[in-house]
Parts: sequence; structure tokens; C-alpha cells
Amino acid sequence: MVPSFQVVEESRILLLPTVYTGLRHYYNFERRVKKGKATINNSAGYVGAEATLYIGSERDFLNGYQLSLAPQWGFQTRLGRKFTFDLSLAPGIATDGEDTTFYFGGRIGASFIL
Repeated sequence: MVPSFQVVEESRILLLPTVYTGLRHYYNFERRVKKGKATINNSAGYVGAEATLYIGSERDFLNGYQLSLAPQWGFQTRLGRKFTFDLSLAPGIATDGEDTTFYFGGRIGASFIL
């Protein structure tokens, strides 16, 4: 059996309720301290896993939902006194119960610390 690949030329933007959870393991804290770098607010590299559930309708997904699972690598750093920056990269797999898709995603984020 030869696998087949399909190119989808359809694009759309959806605003959907989403449930997200993830685990992170921050590493190299000791090395950052030895170099004189900050580790406050988890300023370090991390590896982890994330799971995201998108809840839509039958029109959005075959069964009304899509579940994605992905390992991730990233780093988080402090910008000034009140901001943090987060960058992560994650290859993953997504399914709606019928179709399964492999993807490569990422996340760029900034946070304000109260």
C-alpha cells in the first residue's frame, strides 16, 4: 500500500471555544545562574507536551471537535521588569475522529506581570 498525500487549498479563520493544557520541564537553571542571567519567572528553556481541544460544529469539523497533541520545545525570558516573552515550536498530530493530520506549529507570546 502506497500512502497518498492531499494538498488542501482551502483556508479559513475560525473563532472557537478551546481547551488547552500542557506540561513544561524547565532546564538549565543552574547554567543560567552561573552565567549571571536571570531565572525569575521561569526565564529558561523548556521541553513539554501540550493538548488542545477545539470545540466547533459539524460544519467546522466532521464530529464537531478537533483534538491535537504535540511535544514542544521553547524558551521563556523576561523583558524588562513587567513583561515576559515566550517562543515554542511543536510538531504535532491532530484528529477529529475521522481524519488525522500531522503539523508543525509554534507559539509566540508576551505576558504582562502584575
